[in-house]
This record gives sequence, C-alpha cells and structure tokens, in this order.
Amino acid sequence: MRDLPDPGPWDEPEQAPPWRPEHGEKPRYRYWPQGHRPALQALVDGRWRTLQVHSRIDYPDGRVAYQGEIELPVEGRPAEHHHRAYWWPQPGRLRVAYGTDIAPT
Repeated sequence: MRDLPDPGPWDEPEQAPPWRPEHGEKPRYRYWPQGHRPALQALVDGRWRTLQVHSRIDYPDGRVAYQGEIELPVEGRPAEHHHRAYWWPQPGRLRVAYGTDIAPT
C-alpha cells in the first residue's frame, strides 16, 4: 500500500507522499515568495489545470517534487482548491506553465 494522501476521484499525476520519519532523511524544502512563484500545468481528467507552485522539495535520493495549490473539479459544485505535491518530471502529465525570476530559498 502506498503512503499517499487521499487521491480523490481524479486521474492526475503521481503525488509525492508527505515525509515521515520512517522514510529516512528529511527532504529539503525551498520556497518562492509571493509574487515570484512559478506554475506547472497538471493533466487532470484529460484537462490541463494550473498548479500554483510555492515550494520545491529535494529528496536525499535525488528525486524532486513541486508543491502547490490546484483547483480540482467537484461534481455538482464549483472547483475547490487542493494542495498537492507532484513528482517531477512526469512527461505528458506535468508541464511548465511559466517560470520565475528568482530561485527558491
């Protein structure tokens, strides 16, 4: 069984699980300040949706995830904001929407 947050009913890119002590060494989190954040597009249920990225997560084994907020559809209601951390890269599932002028710290 994978250690993931509730994936919900969407077909979306693979999520990075929240770090737990049993996973070993902590990943490094780096953040972009408001007004300088990049964005990715995630293919969710066949439609590209924008993930407003606020942090990059670098794992000790070399993997990278980007964490942010994305609007996902909810049947019969307006789309809701959800927090997601997606593994990078995922060709055909994630792409750059726009970059930023500064590096995360």
